[in-house]
Amino acid sequence: MSAASRVEQHLLGMTREEFQRLIPKVVGEGTAAATGLCWQLQDGNKLLVIQLGSQGERRLSGLLSLPTLETTFTFADYSESEYAAFMERFWLVFRRGGG
Repeated sequence: MSAASRVEQHLLGMTREEFQRLIPKVVGEGTAAATGLCWQLQDGNKLLVIQLGSQGERRLSGLLSLPTLETTFTFADYSESEYAAFMERFWLVFRRGGG
């Protein structure tokens, strides 16, 4: 990674399979390559690496169980506005609402 890197960790409420089904909707321009539990999204000189970590579950009230997935995002050579645009697109696809 270059000196201009930003690293974030997020705990998502989904399985790896759900993540892999949704991430292509976020990629937009550029190319994406998946290797095992790692996604690399290349767009010009910018590189985003998303590493999928441990799966788990969150128990609510002892009766309900929700999946969890640890993720690490490493942004290389993204400007603040490019980073914000990507994360906005990411959360539009990945955010889950209730009713």
